[in-house]
Amino acid sequence: MDLADITEFRTTWNNEIFLKNKSAFLTAKRLIRKSIIIVQARLCRQLKYAENNLTIELQAIEHEKQILNNYSQSNSLAEHLQQI
Repeated sequence: MDLADITEFRTTWNNEIFLKNKSAFLTAKRLIRKSIIIVQARLCRQLKYAENNLTIELQAIEHEKQILNNYSQSNSLAEHLQQI
């Protein structure tokens, strides 16, 4: 084997490693992007559930607040509860 053969072998070998690593790098990059998208979708879904739960809780609190306001304006709580 002369120097030209060794140089050609080394260049070919380096190119193969580069192409394999490039392919692995691109695959890893694609998987990371997909993972980020999946995490973002989960977070959005959790935020929507949290928003819905907070809306329901706020409505319940507003209803209780209305009952207390009506009670303070009426003579007895029993009268108001009978109206509901």
